[in-house]
Amino acid sequence: MFLEGTGAMVLDHVDRVAYAARSKRTDPVALERFCTHFNYEPMVFDAVDASGVPIYHTNVLMCIATDFALIGLDSISSHPPRDEIVQRLGESGREVMALSHEQIANFAGNAIELQGRDGFSRCFRPGNEPGSMSICASTIHCQLHLLYEFATTQPNLGVLILKL
Repeated sequence: MFLEGTGAMVLDHVDRVAYAARSKRTDPVALERFCTHFNYEPMVFDAVDASGVPIYHTNVLMCIATDFALIGLDSISSHPPRDEIVQRLGESGREVMALSHEQIANFAGNAIELQGRDGFSRCFRPGNEPGSMSICASTIHCQLHLLYEFATTQPNLGVLILKL
C-alpha cells in the first residue's frame, strides 16, 4: 500500500474532503484508512494530461485556497466526478477557477496559499527560476516572481496558510 502524501491528496480542511486522482501513488486502501483516521471524506477521480497520460499527483491539477480553488477540470476524465467536485467546492463558497491543460503542464495547479501580515492571502506556485515562486493572485497568468526563504523547501505541499 502506498499513499504519497505530499501530492497524492489535496485536502479541504474546512469541509473535510480529501480529493485524490487515481494513480500508482494513491492506493485506495491507504487513502480510505487515512480518511477514516483523520475524519475526511475521500473523493477519488481519474485525471489525465493533454496526451491522455494519467496525472500522478492530485496537487499538479488542483489547489484549494480560502476563497477559491484552482482545478484542471478538463483533466478530470468523466463528468459525474467533475460536476460533483465543482458543486462541492462551489457550495463551500469558493470561486472555482478552471485551469487549462497548458496551465497544468506549467504547474499552475501546484500552488500554496500564504497570508501576509497585512491579512491578505496570496496564492503562489513554483516559478521558473530557482528559489522563486510566481504569484497567481486572482488571475492565473500573472508572472511576477517573489523570493522567499521557504520557496526552495517544499513548494508542492498543496495549500498551506502561513502568517508572515
